Amino acid sequence: MREHLGEKEGSIVERETGKILGKHSGFWFYTMGQRQGLGLSGGPFYVVSKIPEENTILVSREIPLESGRNEFFLENENWIPYCPEEGEYDIKLRHGPDFVRGMFFPHEHRLVLSHPDRGISEGQSAVLYRDGFCLGGGIVRFTL
Repeated sequence: MREHLGEKEGSIVERETGKILGKHSGFWFYTMGQRQGLGLSGGPFYVVSKIPEENTILVSREIPLESGRNEFFLENENWIPYCPEEGEYDIKLRHGPDFVRGMFFPHEHRLVLSHPDRGISEGQSAVLYRDGFCLGGGIVRFTL
């Protein structure tokens, strides 16, 4: 990201108070629900919104439940060796050991998770697994 978009200083603002809590080097470096790497004291704080036109990220001590999503689309898909059929899969949405169960609908390029996830952000990867094997994945989009 840094190589392609560079850096641009912006504000980290507390959603509830409007108070500027710190600075960042580009809203594109942050994802919804992110907690670590914000460099803020008095938290934990979570990224709850981004305002691209102002290069501002909004943070809160609480992630609102209504921000959770359980359905999204994939684009720029890459499959190993071919697109999986419609069915239930283990899905990895972020770095770490955790998976989420969900249904994949290949003809619609759509994933429906078994429960809402409050940290999904457009532009991140969603990778499908079955029986521990990586089948490939794509980039998250909320609309196609």
